[in-house]
Amino acid sequence: MKRGVGGFLVLSMFVSACSGGATDTATPEVPTTTKPIPTTTQPPATTTAATTTTATPTTTAATAATTTFQNNVVAGCGWFDTQEQAQSWYEANQDFGQEVDGNNDGVACGSGDFGGLTDCNVPGAELVLARFCTTWGTLVYVPESIPPTADSLPREPTAPSADPSNCRTPDVRDALGTRRANYSVGFPLEGNTPTTGNIRVALIPVDFPEATGTQQEISDAEAQILLFNEWVTFQSRSTLTVNWTVHEEWLRASMPSSDYGFSFEANEAAMAGGLSRADHTAMVEAFGTEMVALADPFIDFTDNQFVYFLFPKTITGIDPHIGNFDINVPSDEGPINKLWGGGRFFYQTLDYYGDPHEFWSVWVHEIGHTWGLAGHAPVAILGTEQELGSYDTDLHLMGTQDALHKVFSVWDQWLLGWLPENEVYCLPASQLDTTDVELVALERSGESGFRTAMVPLTESSILVVESHRSEGYGARAAPLGNAVVVYVVDTTLDYDRSLESGGGIALDRFAFYLAPSLTDAERSERGPSSRARRDPFLILGESVTYEGVTVTVAQSDEHDVVRITRNG
Repeated sequence: MKRGVGGFLVLSMFVSACSGGATDTATPEVPTTTKPIPTTTQPPATTTAATTTTATPTTTAATAATTTFQNNVVAGCGWFDTQEQAQSWYEANQDFGQEVDGNNDGVACGSGDFGGLTDCNVPGAELVLARFCTTWGTLVYVPESIPPTADSLPREPTAPSADPSNCRTPDVRDALGTRRANYSVGFPLEGNTPTTGNIRVALIPVDFPEATGTQQEISDAEAQILLFNEWVTFQSRSTLTVNWTVHEEWLRASMPSSDYGFSFEANEAAMAGGLSRADHTAMVEAFGTEMVALADPFIDFTDNQFVYFLFPKTITGIDPHIGNFDINVPSDEGPINKLWGGGRFFYQTLDYYGDPHEFWSVWVHEIGHTWGLAGHAPVAILGTEQELGSYDTDLHLMGTQDALHKVFSVWDQWLLGWLPENEVYCLPASQLDTTDVELVALERSGESGFRTAMVPLTESSILVVESHRSEGYGARAAPLGNAVVVYVVDTTLDYDRSLESGGGIALDRFAFYLAPSLTDAERSERGPSSRARRDPFLILGESVTYEGVTVTVAQSDEHDVVRITRNG
């Protein structure tokens, strides 16, 4: 039995109020009173976790008075509020300015640059950056061959779906010897954390001699736990619940944070192969062993599936994080195999859109790997993989914790078993002629209908279509983000993440987006449909073709209707 009953809080996702208790002071700091924190089982479709009263609201645009833009990274016009802001940044970062000066006229985010100055198709109107146009993501450019939006298209597909099991594309990397990443890119799912039922995780606050924590930071983390719980309920369709144990006092590490060997430079070297995997794992295990030993008198680690560390906002010696999902850290109740803690990066930088990082979504991303998801794909548009900033489509949480649409891709949901078969339209290319399929956006809850259309191309590749809306967990994408994306999953492939940092170069991945082929003039007239630096969306009238299969957005209103055709 653990010493004492205080000093930690257990948070559960059940509808009943969470349990809490008196605190037991582990440091000289005066403890605060713990209150039971209610959870909800389903976030409303019209709200986003970022606007809940228990978390600091985020904004969709940073103001010039408060934002310092990152240097030495590829930026896009979506960063800025004004052309003057963009120009100032560009003049200091010309080696990274290809996305803000696409026409090479020396003017950042000017007329003719993607996302640059425009009259929003209102002649004589004041020029603004395109992201402030209320028409973003709506029809601007429509080929004549596409039916107008007034055409009445059926809700039911015009060709019946095949058995959804046809769309469980197998992961063939092991058979081909191409596996590099752990976890799954196809079926079956191979994770080491359950995806259904109830799991137990822990949050351990750890501070350092040079970086001390406050009680408010622990309270803020508890608010993030509620957001995490709400998201899991929403995304898993209530098939998974998570019980958290939170120690409510800071535990003091024995050394300054910089002495543990997880500086930015050290972590970059480990990712690039400069430090052997065994050496890096040993360092993580040593850190975890010390911190779990500090927490062991207060936390029952029985059946623990994941340990998160909370570090103070003033931390500098751990950057960006510490973590490993296949280690052996002892506790009184048995070994702990998975742990993660976010460092300096998550506190002392803003994301690409000028918003603070949210821990709930990075916690989801990290445990998502252990649920079995290789993740980090799709991110790049086919043909752009070698370009700077090619990673930055920001469409799903396993691509980045700072995604504009904080949902899992429909392929990841399908792998996890969180997507019901009756929401999967599946028709192999060999059986396809033409079909129209209406899709429900991934950000919506409580609506029946197909969430995806999938077309198996070969035994190891599949074309996937999904619809998005800037509402719910996609509200941060507003006023854009209301369109269709199409991508290919090829389970013969893995991924190479060696050039992600700094330049955001995606390199080859097992999944990639297909984007419409538009001339510069057409794209300028069309305008962007995403706030992200890379825009893979298809809006009304646009098409993509891959391996003889064409997907066209035939209708876009409350829902999107896609027309899928086999050519020849």
